[in-house]
Amino acid sequence: MKEILIKLREKNRYTQTAMAKLLDVSRQSYMKYETGEVEPPVEVIRKLQKIYNVPYDVLIDNKVDFVDSIENGEHTVVEILIVLWRQLLPHLPMDLLELLLWKRLKIQFKIPH
Repeated sequence: MKEILIKLREKNRYTQTAMAKLLDVSRQSYMKYETGEVEPPVEVIRKLQKIYNVPYDVLIDNKVDFVDSIENGEHTVVEILIVLWRQLLPHLPMDLLELLLWKRLKIQFKIPH
């Protein structure tokens, strides 16, 4: 998780001290998250998710490449929505989730059958 924490912090121009304050942890604790010495607890991960507005699995799975590709415009709207929907509805099988999302997009954007 350390790579994604550094990437997101630097992208959003936060210092380690500022992040520690936002997360209500000591600067030393936050530094340990970034070095990988300690994994952040769930409540800290939830706060990070809200601060950076990223899906839970992007943080947990250390998806630095996903964050980079969104910045570069490499992901389609559908791909981004699938990640977000997976976060909101993690119990649904991926095939069903993609089907529901596709049907919703077809209706919204009037895509022919």
